[in-house]
Amino acid sequence: HPTDGDKEHPHTTYLAMRFCKYHDIPVHHIAIDYKPLAKDHENFQELFPKAGVRKVNKVSLEGLMKIPFGIGLSRGGNHTWLFSKGKVYEAHWEYAGIKLYEATDIRNWAWQSNLIIVPPDAQAHIKLAECK
Repeated sequence: HPTDGDKEHPHTTYLAMRFCKYHDIPVHHIAIDYKPLAKDHENFQELFPKAGVRKVNKVSLEGLMKIPFGIGLSRGGNHTWLFSKGKVYEAHWEYAGIKLYEATDIRNWAWQSNLIIVPPDAQAHIKLAECK
């Protein structure tokens, strides 16, 4: 139940879980429901009624908080960013000075379906569900 009502988010989640791919990129670990939308949220749209209301997946959230460094992709690579220990780091080129860079907690970040690419040596520290 994405906040923006866009079916791309549940669709890419389904593809990642079923085929271990985010668009055409192989996926090894999955973090889901680290920021599920509450049913009483003004933008809640029940796109998939059988899915029910989702609860916070603490294992996924804790796993994301332990990723030391990664490069993130959203919307199949239309938006790129850096990631470290639960924070998304972006550059907004329309600004200068202090507004140029932004750090946002992943739980408060607007983009909702993402891929985080981590170095091979970081994978041992990640406690996320493996994609099989």
